[in-house]
Amino acid sequence: MKKIYVAVLMLGCLGGSLYAMEEHGLHISAQNGDLAAVQVLLDSGADVHAEVFSWPRDWLKPIHLAAINGHEDVVTLFLNSGAHVDDLVRGPSLYTTLHLAAKAGHKNVVAVLLKRGANPEARTRWCYKPANLTDDPEIKELLENATRAHR
Repeated sequence: MKKIYVAVLMLGCLGGSLYAMEEHGLHISAQNGDLAAVQVLLDSGADVHAEVFSWPRDWLKPIHLAAINGHEDVVTLFLNSGAHVDDLVRGPSLYTTLHLAAKAGHKNVVAVLLKRGANPEARTRWCYKPANLTDDPEIKELLENATRAHR
């Protein structure tokens, strides 16, 4: 029942567009870590690659929002549903999902992304690797070990 109410509320809030409801609903559900809602939206045809604009200049996909907020189970679902492990944020930063998870300090998400083949040596527009964006020693160690294995 909860999923239907969320969909109806989203539809009303976004001006009545079913397409917008599915895409924005997917982003909101990813951000909130609502695995059940994400699954329902994906099953109903929501696009795992859909982007939403994030101030100041970036376009984020649902997997980015799940990673930023530490929702490991939602990140895994997106990867299983066709999201790319090294999806880039479209905009000036060129962060990957791994950059976002490392910067936000979500060790479990970093571990999932690395296990699924994320590139620990990916660089942003400013040449930062994911390890450059975290102060967490455990995340740094995960990324350093993955970098050695990646070479």
